[in-house]
Amino acid sequence: MANECWICFEDCDEAPICKCKTMVCHKPCLAKWQSSSCKNKCERCHDELMDWRYVNCPNYDEYVSNVRCTVPIVYSSEEYEYFRITPNTTLEDLMRQVTRGRRKIHRLDFYCRLPNPKRNFIFYDEKGFDNFLYCARVYYADHLSKKNRFKQWLTQKCIIHVRPGY
Repeated sequence: MANECWICFEDCDEAPICKCKTMVCHKPCLAKWQSSSCKNKCERCHDELMDWRYVNCPNYDEYVSNVRCTVPIVYSSEEYEYFRITPNTTLEDLMRQVTRGRRKIHRLDFYCRLPNPKRNFIFYDEKGFDNFLYCARVYYADHLSKKNRFKQWLTQKCIIHVRPGY
């Protein structure tokens, strides 16, 4: 008899994911939980879990780590600009760009879609920035492998939304 995935509650034949030996889940379910919660440890035994990035893209390092792309930063329905992602992009680079002109920021929201399997992700604040970079790079690498390179600038699948502070 199969165990039950602790995330989706469907039958699961996967091996336990940690020292608990009781926690089983589908790898895609674990990847979505880790990426959305920004956690990488079992909540029961605090054992380190597998990196969710490698579930969605097993060859991540050689496949997308050097992808360069540009994503829109949306401030309001009328105001936007573009942010360039390089292999060395940091959160400080983004903060420097969005606070230019003494803008106050209440919150950063990162929207991204992974191409395979097609999943939408929303990450919040600084904790989600690395996850957003990963998703943006995977999306653009997949996009570039299928289409014209010049279209990498125009997609709306990965967006940074800046919530203004008051």
